[in-house]
Formats: sequence, C-alpha cells, structure tokens
Amino acid sequence: MRGFSLVRFSVDHPRWVVAVTVVVSLAAMAALPRARTDTNPKNMLPATSQVRVSNDAVEKTFGLYEDMIVVGISHDGGVLNRETLARIQRITASILTIPGVAARDVAGFSTIDNVTVEEGTLHVGPLMTEVPRDAGELAALRKQLFDNPAFVGRIISQLLEYQTLKLSLFAAYSPTDVDYFVQPEIAYKATDALSVALGGNVFGGREETTFFGQLARNDNVYCNGRFDF
Repeated sequence: MRGFSLVRFSVDHPRWVVAVTVVVSLAAMAALPRARTDTNPKNMLPATSQVRVSNDAVEKTFGLYEDMIVVGISHDGGVLNRETLARIQRITASILTIPGVAARDVAGFSTIDNVTVEEGTLHVGPLMTEVPRDAGELAALRKQLFDNPAFVGRIISQLLEYQTLKLSLFAAYSPTDVDYFVQPEIAYKATDALSVALGGNVFGGREETTFFGQLARNDNVYCNGRFDF
C-alpha cells in the first residue's frame, strides 16, 4: 500500500488545490486591514532597555519629537538663485501650516536665525526675510551662509561653491585587443541656462587593426556650449 503523496493528490485533484489556495489567500487578505507597520527603530528594543529609557528621558526633558523629516533640494547650478530660493520659501511656508508640525523646530533659509558677532555685540536675526532681488543680495546671503559654520553641512552643502564646475573622465580598455579610449571633460555652468564644456577624445592600441587602435591618429579636442530656454 502506497503512502499519501501531496504531489500525487495535487495532480489528481487540481480543482481542490485551486479552491483551497483561493480560500487561504482570501483569509490572509482579510487580515491585511488590521496589520500595522512599525518603523520606529526604538521599538526593536524592550521598553525597559536602559538605552531606550535614557533616550525617552532626554526627549521628555528637552521637548524633542520622535519624528523628523529632512527635505533636500538640489540644483545643477546651486540653490542660491532667485527661482530656487522662492520655491524653498513657499515650501517652508506650506510646511508650517501642516497640523502637528512643530513650527519652532522647522529649520530652513526663511525660518532659521543667523547669529553673528560684530564689534563684541551679539546680533540675532532671520537669515532670509525675503527672496534676494539681485546679484548683490544673493552674494550677501551666500556670505552669511558660508561665514557661519553652524549653517555649512546643516542647511546647505559645503560643496555648493564648487557645483558649477564639473570634471569627468570616461575610459574604456580592451584586454583582448589591447586598445583604449579616453575622454576627459571639464564643464562650467555659467548661469542656470548657459553652460560650456571642453574635452577631448584619445584613442590608442598596440595594433592598428583593433577597434580603437585604428583610430589612433584621430585624437581630437572639442568645445561645446548649451543654452536652455
């Protein structure tokens, strides 16, 4: 007498298998609305854990909040331009109107205080009360940002001053044909709309019959400009 075989039963009774699968799937789906996802890493530890208890005490003492959202804004030419700053100001103003947001803890160009010392006097004032209207006001805002170490790396990237200059290098090498192709390029973004680039194409190889080797005498330098409108 042969024993029970699940594989044989499935082959002999396909309708039963499909029916049972549908019933189990529906039962599992019925439980989904009651499922809850906990993304708080603190709950990975027991509530009595010393680390968690200490953290809860610090949050209670200093009035900290469990949830924090960081919004990063990038721009090819840097964020210090009128259009991007206007958008940042609008986004910040909209965030402040969201119910439950701790307005006093929202840190942005238009909400953060700029603390400076001049001739022994401490000055505290808003960093950006309104969007800069011309190049002079933009330069003044840039100076305030990068002269204050509390801002660099917190509300603005320390690489901002170098984002208008881009260096790139593309290289390809074939170990089978022993030939290569190298393309260095330096690009400069003069404004949000205008950019220029200077680069070259260098070919070479051990034999002149290979893909890149046959172009060994075709090295060249190129220059291009781009204007977006």
